[in-house]
Parts: sequence; C-alpha cells; structure tokens
Amino acid sequence: MNTTLTTPVLLSAEIAEQITVYADSLRMNLRDEMINEMGDFSFLVDINLNLDLIEDGDGYNEPRYYSFDVLECEVILNECYNEDGEEVRLKASEIAKIEKNLAKNLSFEIYKK
Repeated sequence: MNTTLTTPVLLSAEIAEQITVYADSLRMNLRDEMINEMGDFSFLVDINLNLDLIEDGDGYNEPRYYSFDVLECEVILNECYNEDGEEVRLKASEIAKIEKNLAKNLSFEIYKK
C-alpha cells in the first residue's frame, strides 16, 4: 500500500479486524477500542453492539452451546492517529464515513461470559 495515497477514510474501508468480546448481555458497549493499532492510521473508537443469543444442544444428550449473531453494530470514532502517534483532525463527513466503514468491516468473536 502506498502510504502517500492513503487517507483515514480509504484505510477504514479496507480494515478487516476481528475483536474478541465476552458478552454478559445482549447489548454490549465496548469503550476505547484501538483499531489498526500498527497501521498508517489507527482509530480509537467506542462500539455499541446489539446481539442475538443462539442456544444449541439440549443440555442432556448434547452439551449446550451458545453462539451470538450481531444484529446491529454502531461505531463512534473518538480519535484518529497517524503512524507517528499524532492526532489527525478530520471533517465531520470523514468521521461519518470512517464510522460507517468500520461498522461494516469489523468482525467479532463473541463468547458468553
């Protein structure tokens, strides 16, 4: 990737980072998650998740197994940093695009607490 052509918005569209979550409810609020920490740009975000709990197995003949589906993911961008750790100023339209891109591209590995 050519760093001279990379912008925070373009980079946010390419990020496919997985976040591990230990869920204790169907609404999770993750605070101060750092996304793409070692990249050209990193993003300090809050993430709000609405989850659906799926139970498999009857607990008698088969072990009970829990999994989750993400029904809704909202990302709130708190700060953006360049590779030198300096804060990057962004326009409101850029912030909205980054939040939308990250909400679409992030994946979650979710475990029941």
